Amino acid sequence: MNDSKVQEIAKELGLNLEQFNQDLKDPKLESLIERDMNDAQQVDVRGIPTIFVNGKVLLNRTFQGFQQVIESELKKKR
Repeated sequence: MNDSKVQEIAKELGLNLEQFNQDLKDPKLESLIERDMNDAQQVDVRGIPTIFVNGKVLLNRTFQGFQQVIESELKKKR
């Protein structure tokens, strides 16, 4: 996601763009965003939403996909 996309989304959401851009420059927020970005890179998140089940990325995000993965993980616990 690049800066222009972030601005586009903020505008679509009806945010006060002046306040939003001021907040983006807040060092505390910058540090939180940077931390989140680093965390995402470490677990190989390439987009959002990314769903994990027991620490594994869920590729099939249908109801059946959830069900299969959850049941598989539950069987491992038994």
